[in-house]
Amino acid sequence: MKRRVVFASVALLAVLGVVVLPWVRAEAPASDDKPATIIVKMPANVALTVHGKESYRVQQMGTERELQTPPIATDKKHKYTLEWVEGTKTETKDIEVTGGDRLVVALAQTEEKEEAKSKVYDVTDKVLIPGIDKKADVVEVWYWLPADSQSQKVLDLTITKGPPDFKIVQRGPNQYLYAKLDKPNKEQLEIEAKFTIRCTSISVPLTGRKAHELTREQKQIFSPYLEKNVPNMEVNERITKMADDICGNETDPAKQVELLYNYVVDKTVGDDTAEGKSKKIMSSDEGELEELLKKRGSVDHCLKHGGGSCIDQHALFSALARARNIPTRLQFGSPLEDDANGKDPGYHCWAQYFLPGYGWVPIDVAEGNANKSNAEKRKFFLSGIEADRISFFEGRDTVLSKGDKDGPRLNLMIVGHVEVDGKALDPRTFKRTLKFDPAKE
Repeated sequence: MKRRVVFASVALLAVLGVVVLPWVRAEAPASDDKPATIIVKMPANVALTVHGKESYRVQQMGTERELQTPPIATDKKHKYTLEWVEGTKTETKDIEVTGGDRLVVALAQTEEKEEAKSKVYDVTDKVLIPGIDKKADVVEVWYWLPADSQSQKVLDLTITKGPPDFKIVQRGPNQYLYAKLDKPNKEQLEIEAKFTIRCTSISVPLTGRKAHELTREQKQIFSPYLEKNVPNMEVNERITKMADDICGNETDPAKQVELLYNYVVDKTVGDDTAEGKSKKIMSSDEGELEELLKKRGSVDHCLKHGGGSCIDQHALFSALARARNIPTRLQFGSPLEDDANGKDPGYHCWAQYFLPGYGWVPIDVAEGNANKSNAEKRKFFLSGIEADRISFFEGRDTVLSKGDKDGPRLNLMIVGHVEVDGKALDPRTFKRTLKFDPAKE
């Protein structure tokens, strides 16, 4: 029975991004034993192994990796060794912790290289929401905010303008502002968030080792990211056959991802690329509001029109990957482009897929498509993203929270969601600006 309880904790913490070091003690832990937490700061794409009673390869990637030991004594030191590869040389670092400790370890040999891959920005994100009936009884607002993720770290955050009595809601990997206004007597709302954020370029080389299929335990842990009935991203017979035809006899999940990526890059066209504009490729962002709210980011749209928006393209990739039992999750955010600084940046969608032995790997099919004639960039976006974006929301088919109870279920949460007496406003009418500058030392 104890083993089952430990496994359930491991599964939950793994989904939350915490790696539990799965070493079984020979003796039962004392009642006052506590786990120790080890925060390891290192380059995002460098593999980490922890040596204790046994050796454990950490599958989590990213610039900060949170590890948790089994319960250990609080009155004596326990030794662990961190091992990583620096170029062609294997480096190690010995650490000591007691139960209940929270230790931050920076791998000094790699800090200088990591700085070059990261950029720190001071950001002002402002939105004006028009179209509110002054006679409305109730207005409810949800507005996205950045949270820590694989590729970014929020260093500071303040809401400088917003509705009265707003809440900051955290649900899963996401956080957002929520407010309920009774008889607000306003025709528009303004929200302004100021934050400092470190964005990091990530590149995960898919070479040197073969990925294996998910274990039974991993299928349980990552079941939300294998769901085959997500609206607009369904894995039906057509998608399953398409994925099987693309992958053929290939059994290595990493190579299957590459085959699926190349298919979507070559067979679809982004609506905002030069090719897409010349071919007048439609995106699912167009159309009536009801259609937009229900069908935005659609596999069917992408196949019917030969492409579409970045969400359409990633919906297709994700459905194909899930058909091959490869977990995926969508990311939504804003590009940081100099020519759009201080203007509405629009939105951007990319994805992550999980490979045993590699962890969560970023992918940008839309950028791969836009750069498909550039072999180097095309290869990079198969398993990497640059530090030129901010992630604001993860996932789709999402139930929003009001803090103390559930709110509406949304197909997609992009920028924000506003309801006036229970009726959604058109998010395309929101007037948003995003200003970013390199953070001052």
